[in-house]
Amino acid sequence: MPASWVPQLVPSSPMGPSASRKQGTSYLKANSEDTARELPIHRAHPLRENLEAIATAVILALIMRHYVLAAFKIPTGSMAPTHLGSHRDVVCPNCGHAFPMGGDLPLRAVREFHCPLCRQRLGKMDYSRSKCTHFPTWPPFLFKPLGGWHQIFVDKFTFDFRPPERWEVAVFWPPPEVRRYRPRIPFVKRVIGLPGEKIEIFAGDIYVNDRIARKPPDLQDNLWRLVYDSRNEERLRAYHEDSWRTDGGRLEVEPNTFRLVADASSPGGAVAVLDRQVTDYEPYNGRRYSDVPVADLRIRFTAVPDAEAKGLVAMVSAGGAEYRARIAVEGSDETTVLTVDGEVVASSSAAVKPGTAHKIDFYNFDHSLGLAINGRKILSHNYGDLRAPGDPPPEESRVGFGVTAGGAAFHDLAVFRDIYYAPYPPGLADDPDWIGSSFEVPGGQYFMLGDNSPISRDSRYWGSVPQDQFVGRAFLIWFPFEDFGTLP
Repeated sequence: MPASWVPQLVPSSPMGPSASRKQGTSYLKANSEDTARELPIHRAHPLRENLEAIATAVILALIMRHYVLAAFKIPTGSMAPTHLGSHRDVVCPNCGHAFPMGGDLPLRAVREFHCPLCRQRLGKMDYSRSKCTHFPTWPPFLFKPLGGWHQIFVDKFTFDFRPPERWEVAVFWPPPEVRRYRPRIPFVKRVIGLPGEKIEIFAGDIYVNDRIARKPPDLQDNLWRLVYDSRNEERLRAYHEDSWRTDGGRLEVEPNTFRLVADASSPGGAVAVLDRQVTDYEPYNGRRYSDVPVADLRIRFTAVPDAEAKGLVAMVSAGGAEYRARIAVEGSDETTVLTVDGEVVASSSAAVKPGTAHKIDFYNFDHSLGLAINGRKILSHNYGDLRAPGDPPPEESRVGFGVTAGGAAFHDLAVFRDIYYAPYPPGLADDPDWIGSSFEVPGGQYFMLGDNSPISRDSRYWGSVPQDQFVGRAFLIWFPFEDFGTLP
């Protein structure tokens, strides 16, 4: 056997096998250390490591954007003021209320508009001096392109596992005839009608197969639009005292305080009614595209009943019907009830203490009444589920507060209105693209509406949207950061 084939063995130790093992270990360790010193360690260049990390991040981002999550902006004002497109924040010089208006309105739209709270008349100078306060202005190259639009995240995979649901906000590609004018801009609207349904718009409400479609309470809480607030100051003119008309008593008005006392000769007590119509006027649009009375109203206030008071009252009336919440005061013979045209439809044993402040919240929306005391829901009642053919829409609506006897002080008065979906295009009765106020939704398609109904171009004009044209479900506003949160 050639000498080169003879293995190099560790010589045995005369001390025995144990010593031989120790010598072998030392031999191998020495050889390993020599090898480590002889073989250099090759590491990737730092630039290559960074490029690999960046490439991996870009690939993952592209996969996420294509299949899971995408960022979009609200392109127009059709969802205002719930979700804003390009806008400015106008501050009323009379009451100090700040409200959004479209960012690039034409001059004819801003020659005359008014504050939605105090009705102070404003004009083009007030508009031109305003800017979007939600967004930083510096550095301009970074924030000016945002233009005041709400930036949103869109979930692109949920609709792959379930169909869109009513009242969700969705992003979709518009029909081809609309895409010619906006070829690269997806639309953002609210899902109203589902496949195979009959949709009718009447008096601002949505009817599905001739039954009222009620919005979920959590959604409704985000859709109320403030139209009166007693906490706002009066600077140029007094409007709080002029805003209320009293029947059956006398009303004393101080800053954010209304003291109402019923006349002893008035059997029904005293009620103070907001002495102006609450309409669907949307200040975001500037001029009045529509001014239709809204029946779905909410009144909220803090009340301190006197020792002689028997009950508190919150009231909404529309279309000849009157809806009331009567809240009993402890020690009186009254009961807390909801009434429709004087008929009791719900009752409770709850009562408020005299001389103590209580927060009262009463609403009427989507043919549903509700009463909450100190943040706790006490009573509710649904009425008029079916659409009665031939019923005219209400020609007026009122909202008010009062006492059944004695007196009470009222603070922090606020009045809200619901979204009013227009059944026809205001001021555009001869629009050739208008479809009508009643629609049959084809299978596999959805009926979409914008929250800013007076100016929204939606399914009322170009029909329903096939599901394969949906991009995804809009679920989060991520910018501006002060509006960060889930989309209602």
